[in-house]
Amino acid sequence: MKIGITTLYHNSLNFGGVLQAYALCEVLKQQGYDAEQILIKRVNTAVPRKPSWYEYFNLAKIFRKIRSILSAKSNAKNNSKISNIVETRKQAFKSFSSLVPHSDVYLQTELNKCIEKYDAFITGSDQVWGCGEIDSPYFLGFVPSNKKKISYAASIGKMAVDLRLQEVFESELDKFDAISVREQNAVKLLKPYTKNEVEWCLDPTLLLNRSDWEKVASQRKIDEDYMLCYFLGNDKSHRKIATEYAKKHGLKIVTFPHYPNVYHKADNGFGDICLTDANPQDFLSLIKNASVVFTDSFHASVFSWHFEKQFFTFGRKQHKGMAGRLYSLLDLLDIKGRFIEEVNKNTLLEIESTDTIDYAKDCEKLTAMRNSSIDFLRKHLDA
Repeated sequence: MKIGITTLYHNSLNFGGVLQAYALCEVLKQQGYDAEQILIKRVNTAVPRKPSWYEYFNLAKIFRKIRSILSAKSNAKNNSKISNIVETRKQAFKSFSSLVPHSDVYLQTELNKCIEKYDAFITGSDQVWGCGEIDSPYFLGFVPSNKKKISYAASIGKMAVDLRLQEVFESELDKFDAISVREQNAVKLLKPYTKNEVEWCLDPTLLLNRSDWEKVASQRKIDEDYMLCYFLGNDKSHRKIATEYAKKHGLKIVTFPHYPNVYHKADNGFGDICLTDANPQDFLSLIKNASVVFTDSFHASVFSWHFEKQFFTFGRKQHKGMAGRLYSLLDLLDIKGRFIEEVNKNTLLEIESTDTIDYAKDCEKLTAMRNSSIDFLRKHLDA
């Protein structure tokens, strides 16, 4: 059986995003299937909505528009400062593409050209269902009814369903042969909009084990003891608490400034070893060999678990919707105490008084979820 997968993989500079894409292909390969990522070049097909006459006199909207214009100018200026960093990252990521089975590049509007190549289609994992675009390739609307359509661990990336998403879900979800999501709370969010059963499945990176990931990881990059900080948000308090911890424990801070391709003011002056040319293989190695990991990333938390690190996961103020998947993960691993929702004056004390993770203890919930997730794929692909 040949399986085509749609996810946020093509041209991605996100460590977690490309590693989960690799993982799903590898898991399916281990189960005897032939799977590959469909490389999709996105096209903006949305038709701009013409504002109603009274909206032109809405002062709040006028101020928001002015603010967004000024913000766009500021962002353009800041992003020009990191253009060399972004280009370096693009070159670094090229070495990983050979590890991920993939198709030729298809325009989003020409995906019908790949239909005959595959027996079944999977969308997921990653945040493929947060966009609210009815013609998004991640709802598999281009796939005819005689081909199997499955979502695997699809993520909404939000804590609630807005009107735009509701319309898409009501239109598209019943067309799937099987639906699974990555966050436990997303099961309840989707149930009102489909007759299909909605199941909770693991992110693909959790379906592989440590030895699988050690085969991908590069050799140790840094000889001295260090703390790895992988922050996707722009929260200065996260950097501050990490700096305090590292100073107290005599650790260098390794970090990825302005990752993946956005200027973060909080990154200015943060970190002792700032990496701009790390590829996904290096990312795994850097986690594997760190003394401790501080992160606000789902996937950095996953790999910290795989490599049996002591780690703490921080909530992002700017993206409250991320809390659902982070909490689902830490609950599954039975380490909810590692989640720092907000930093306060007692945070460092709380971190240092937290019991170390006992990796010798069997994680029964994870084992059960791993088995049920693989069963989900086999059941619906073989049906």
